[in-house]
Amino acid sequence: MVTDDHDCHGPWGYGPEGYTGEDYSYKADIPYYGNGFAELACYSGQNPYQALIGKDDAFKNGWYAATLIFKDLVKGGNYKLTFEGAERYGPEFEKLLASMFAHNPEDRPTAAEVAAAVKKLT
Repeated sequence: MVTDDHDCHGPWGYGPEGYTGEDYSYKADIPYYGNGFAELACYSGQNPYQALIGKDDAFKNGWYAATLIFKDLVKGGNYKLTFEGAERYGPEFEKLLASMFAHNPEDRPTAAEVAAAVKKLT
């Protein structure tokens, strides 16, 4: 899925490196899958980045403005995502979810590691 077509997946559909001009690899896709896990597990209907900046504010001024908000948010990596509701699935799930959103791609699991972890959790 690694692509620069961010219009398809929203401003937070990839890892931060996909938006900050840094080189990126397949690990840039891991937060995209994490978004799906978080939205389903937390019953919020929004991903953790939207929750952090406020769902109503995210697209208030359009798609491009939301992308700029995301870029500003992730530039320095000084943000803390929360996964309200995920605790009901246990600490291992929360740990996996947090690792999928790691700012540094080297700290993120690979897709194979995510699949193995999910298999262990089920």
